[in-house]
Amino acid sequence: MISSKYLSTRHTTNFARLCRLLSVCAELLRDVLRRYISEVSLYSELDAAKAKITPVLSSPQKDLFYRKRELYLPYDDLDITLLYTLIRNLCDDTHQLKHGQKGMPPPQNGWGKLPFQQDRSLAANVERIRYFRNETNHRERDSVMDNDFIVTWNKMRRVVEEIEKNLNHPNHSTKYVGILKEIKDISMDPEAIQKYIEEIENMKREQECLEEKIHKGVREELYKYQIFQLEDSKMKKQVDFKRSSDAEEGEATHAHKSLPRAAPNSNVYNEFILLKFK
Repeated sequence: MISSKYLSTRHTTNFARLCRLLSVCAELLRDVLRRYISEVSLYSELDAAKAKITPVLSSPQKDLFYRKRELYLPYDDLDITLLYTLIRNLCDDTHQLKHGQKGMPPPQNGWGKLPFQQDRSLAANVERIRYFRNETNHRERDSVMDNDFIVTWNKMRRVVEEIEKNLNHPNHSTKYVGILKEIKDISMDPEAIQKYIEEIENMKREQECLEEKIHKGVREELYKYQIFQLEDSKMKKQVDFKRSSDAEEGEATHAHKSLPRAAPNSNVYNEFILLKFK
């Protein structure tokens, strides 16, 4: 029996359509990545950029890219987050690809930020997909009001259309735009709605788990750093104390050597002279 929260309404159907739109965006990002790096070339590009990309990867992502390799890594196995990470770090024109191809210029506002409205570049639209993915995943309710749906749909439809034109591939120049039309018009039954909502909820749980792992790692590194700082502070105090002790000892020795020699007792001295020359 379907849970009451999955019962088909226009608003839950709107949300399910956005979930399907998200899957289309993932396919589009795979084509963007293939434009610059083929699946069989990915590992060599990752090796060349290891110092640059590993700091932004989680432990499971490092395993996937570096430790548990197959013959090659199919892009169908990558979600939007990983696709975005690869495009941003390996397909940016500041990174030199091994085969000599130049990457895409970054968004006018830089990576990781909401692009300027007038920036319709490929990189800016890749960034818009990332924002759309985050907004969809972080919705508090699994329903979307009609006005919100229309605005979001039209905005992302333009993004999809512009990326397709930018890729300029004759075999799919309007492929994804056509898929979007089907998704918007197709009838969705309650089971289909439940499926897409559950997929988003699974993505939310995975995201929360990843964020918790990241926060845990940050806390552990901060604790190690604090311990290091404490030990370093203790060591510095010991060194300063040793230097201070050595300095005081040196000053005492110098002061002793600098003291004027006491004049010999005149009576003893006179008696010694008399005895010596007697």
